[in-house]
Amino acid sequence: MLKWYDFIDNRLYYRMDKNKKLVSLANPKMVEKILEYYARSKKKKDDLIFRYLKGTNLKDDEHIVARVKTVNRNLNRRLKLISKKPGIEKKLSTHIAGHSFGNISRGKD
Repeated sequence: MLKWYDFIDNRLYYRMDKNKKLVSLANPKMVEKILEYYARSKKKKDDLIFRYLKGTNLKDDEHIVARVKTVNRNLNRRLKLISKKPGIEKKLSTHIAGHSFGNISRGKD
């Protein structure tokens, strides 16, 4: 659900789902390259960054939840396939990726 306006001055601002707390994290340098890639399709500041939810009715909470669940399941399947490559021994998932982003942004290992 990230939109371009969620990033201000090299920081990500978002509201946590579980406690509604507003959080700000610094963008690691590797994130800037990813954002540059997705910026090619950017038209407006309120556009979604990732195209996975394209065509989703963002005013229909039930539709959003169902679509996010489907997208996460598909991404996790792909991450599982990637993790079978030599040298990757850890379990990969979108949930773990979110924690990794937070830890990297805070400067933790």
